[in-house]
Amino acid sequence: MKSSGLAKVVAKETITTPAGTFETFKIDRRMKQINVADPSRSRDVQFLRWFAPEINHWVRQTINLTVDKRLRSSTTDELIEIKKNAQGAAN
Repeated sequence: MKSSGLAKVVAKETITTPAGTFETFKIDRRMKQINVADPSRSRDVQFLRWFAPEINHWVRQTINLTVDKRLRSSTTDELIEIKKNAQGAAN
């Protein structure tokens, strides 16, 4: 497999999850893998992440997997809780 990728900030958004409301940067990261033995076969993965600098963590992420130009899976996860340590910092 031969891989290439690109990531960029595409928006600034306010996101609300069960853990709260956050000012985030929406980051679109794409990775393409091509089968060197059969270049007609490929796999694309898109990672969309909403990163909240105030907690130094993503609060939502969506992963889309496309194989040979067909969407195979799409999964979205959200932050549901933030635990703080004794110093008040988020873990």
